[in-house]
Amino acid sequence: MKKTIKTLLIFSILFIGTFSFAGMDYQKGFMYYKKGIKLLKSGNELKGQALLKKALEKFLKVYETKKDSAILNYYIGQIYFNGWGTKKDPEKALKYIKTAYENGTDKAACELLLIKKELHYPDIEIRNLFDKINKHAEIKAYCERNYPKKFSLLK
Repeated sequence: MKKTIKTLLIFSILFIGTFSFAGMDYQKGFMYYKKGIKLLKSGNELKGQALLKKALEKFLKVYETKKDSAILNYYIGQIYFNGWGTKKDPEKALKYIKTAYENGTDKAACELLLIKKELHYPDIEIRNLFDKINKHAEIKAYCERNYPKKFSLLK
């Protein structure tokens, strides 16, 4: 009995420790992400890219324990989609953005559409997703605000 309790206690400590480290990595990753984006927008490309590289590293650590997290998949997909702090990789971006979209991040529909277009998916698939986006004013506004040139070319 004592051995079972000890085993459960050790397992609990390890599990909670792993979870809290993942939470800390996520928080640091998100902080790097926000600061990196802000630096990119202000024209400080070098520092912004460096912080986004750190964000990706932190997010990928957390990903091992939170593969279904919609928001985590969205951030990782964004980084690969835009080539922030890493080489642009539409195939990797598609994997993460698709998971984010399927798990409830509606605004990921915009990136999903643009990635599929870039990867030359069939026109009917792109048109169907475009039509879904146009039916939701909030998502459509997000796409037009964040990708004005790319999104307007799809109309």
